[in-house]
Amino acid sequence: MPDQTKLDDYDKSLLRLLQEDASRSQKELAELIHLSPAAVQRRIAKLQKKGIIKKFAAVVDPAAVGLPVTVIVEVTLSDERSATVAAAKKMFKNAEEIQQCYWVAGSAGLILIMTVPTTEEYESRTAQLLGENHLVKSYRTIVVLDRVKVDLSLPL
Repeated sequence: MPDQTKLDDYDKSLLRLLQEDASRSQKELAELIHLSPAAVQRRIAKLQKKGIIKKFAAVVDPAAVGLPVTVIVEVTLSDERSATVAAAKKMFKNAEEIQQCYWVAGSAGLILIMTVPTTEEYESRTAQLLGENHLVKSYRTIVVLDRVKVDLSLPL
């Protein structure tokens, strides 16, 4: 986890612009925040080195690639021993069908976000992943009816 870094106004502006559209050129970014392209390049490199920028990625429309069903799964682990939690986190982190996994406080130990082609495919995948899994005590499924807002941008 990166140390909390003091960001100046240029860094914050740069991060806001990159969150909106990371495909912008350094020249365009420089013009928008009134710095030289070289200064923008240095700042981006610094933000990457400090772990503030984790990666640059394309946001893909799930329905356009045949994955229209989003499912939220609340998973209760068999116990909360550190070895069980670590094994579950590793398993879910490595599962291709899971886009997001959160270790949370409350009744569920983990929250999973999955995107699948059909509810039948979801049932099949969860049967394999969760059904007879000794790490999992129980799970509850929430099928998303509408992806009202999907955005990982931070309010800077």
